[in-house]
Amino acid sequence: MKHILLLFLSFFAPVVWGQQVEQFKLWPDKPEAGEAEIFVYHPAKNGKLAPAVLICPGGGYRGLAINHEGHDMAKWYASNGFVAVVLKYRMPEGVHTIPLSDAEKAMSVIRGNATKWNLDANKVGVIGSSAGGHLAASLSTLAADANRPDFAILYYPVISFDNMTTHGGSKKNLLGKDIENKELVDRYSLQKQVDAFTKAEQLRTVRQKVSAATGVPAELLSGDTEETCTAQANAILKFAKPSGYPAVKD
Repeated sequence: MKHILLLFLSFFAPVVWGQQVEQFKLWPDKPEAGEAEIFVYHPAKNGKLAPAVLICPGGGYRGLAINHEGHDMAKWYASNGFVAVVLKYRMPEGVHTIPLSDAEKAMSVIRGNATKWNLDANKVGVIGSSAGGHLAASLSTLAADANRPDFAILYYPVISFDNMTTHGGSKKNLLGKDIENKELVDRYSLQKQVDAFTKAEQLRTVRQKVSAATGVPAELLSGDTEETCTAQANAILKFAKPSGYPAVKD
């Protein structure tokens, strides 16, 4: 009986995951970029638009820890209501722009399939671990505005390329022969790349979080930290008229 059950499960498991996961070439019209792929894990449908995350595995820009920092994470996020997309990005091999170009393309594909995949195009984030965290942070700060994520979750990321704090292998593998190029070192030291757009996205995320927790519309919040927004929301709730909140001014 045990052997029959194991045989049954071995046939059943691929069918289940085959229904839940889709695999796509990221650049179908570019044979030279054929390695770049995405794996889309869909959550159970609940009648609502789902948030989405693009997951960038680490590997020091030399390989990909795509199972435990990719597929395993995607399964967990999908089980918690996210459309989870694992990015199999190409290694730079002397061309430092390649990983980020794959990440930008993936963000464009995700948002472009919002209706088909039943996701909220305004709630698409990025997740990255280790060197994948560096790629996720690059996407958040260096990408074209249209391809930047709405939020970012970075697990033990490589952030700086300063020799005192960087992960030497990731820096070497991404920059290659340009490892001593100060302009590129500064560009990929991502703590230096936070701009007005990034800050605006951070503020929007904070205000939406406080709005969800308190019920006060995000448009009425002007604080720049979670604490100040929460205090502001509490004050609004205290003095709001029974008929509703104050009118939002354009």
